[in-house]
Amino acid sequence: MANNNTTTQETKVTLIYLNNVNNKLIHDVQPKDPNKKAFKNVSFACDKSINGLATVGVSVNQVKPATRKDNSVIEGYSSVFLGDDPTQERQVSIRVKEGDGADCFEKITMTVQQIYDAYEANRAEHSAPVEA
Repeated sequence: MANNNTTTQETKVTLIYLNNVNNKLIHDVQPKDPNKKAFKNVSFACDKSINGLATVGVSVNQVKPATRKDNSVIEGYSSVFLGDDPTQERQVSIRVKEGDGADCFEKITMTVQQIYDAYEANRAEHSAPVEA
């Protein structure tokens, strides 16, 4: 869900977060090159991928424990900061064929808003009440 923080009365900044992401969908990545920083891959639903998931890389500092309104931590869940510009483009990795090689994956470009919308649409689909 997007969080709105107002810094002044004239300037309104929208911070875009994926809230309450299950930690099973967040993976630590340590590059082989010791000069590169560690980061995290966050998976979300994507119908363009043959396994139904896409991943976007974020810095370690962009992932924080999810909290309730009373600031108590929700165990097993995190909030992921995507950015403050919904039109910012991000590289997203999708699976295009079975196997383990690099040729099994492809990079596509999505905006921060598209990533957020895909995540929220999937959450709404899975939390919809089941009709008898």
